[in-house]
Amino acid sequence: MEPRVRHGPQSEEMLHNVNDQLIADMRSKVSALKSVTVSIGEEVRLQNKELQNMESDFDSAGGLFGGTLKRLSQLSRGGHNRWMCYMIAFVLCVFFALYYLIR
Repeated sequence: MEPRVRHGPQSEEMLHNVNDQLIADMRSKVSALKSVTVSIGEEVRLQNKELQNMESDFDSAGGLFGGTLKRLSQLSRGGHNRWMCYMIAFVLCVFFALYYLIR
């Protein structure tokens, strides 16, 4: 066993001052961590809301795309080959025009 060391009143007060300083430092660090975690939580809520909005947008776009494919398949089965060629030519022209404008 180690012998107990007795400190005088000055050393005890110095230890209390050091402890108080360490406690104040720890409080400031805990406060900073709290503000960071609150900010992270707010950002996560915002991102989740944005993802839900994107999910609904993709669902509606998928529905529109599915309807378009259904109409195209009806058009191709109906013997309207000339209209199909016009539609393909139109889509290609639009893509080339967009490519030319973007480039």
